[in-house]
Amino acid sequence: MARVSERFRPVLDAAQKRGDAPPSLEQVLDRIVAPLYFRVVFSIPGTDEAYVRSLVAELLGRLRAENVSSS
Repeated sequence: MARVSERFRPVLDAAQKRGDAPPSLEQVLDRIVAPLYFRVVFSIPGTDEAYVRSLVAELLGRLRAENVSSS
């Protein structure tokens, strides 16, 4: 887990330094890494760039919605 976490931390830190509101590391692992891992391990078709982009868009959409509702 630490090895995977280390790969995402610099990206999330850089986003925060730019003033963005990045997802937490836990959110990235739960909403992007875990579904990808599952699909790769079980050879589920359609695990491609479009699928990854949809996972990222969904996570970012949820974060935006949460930020709007809490404002």
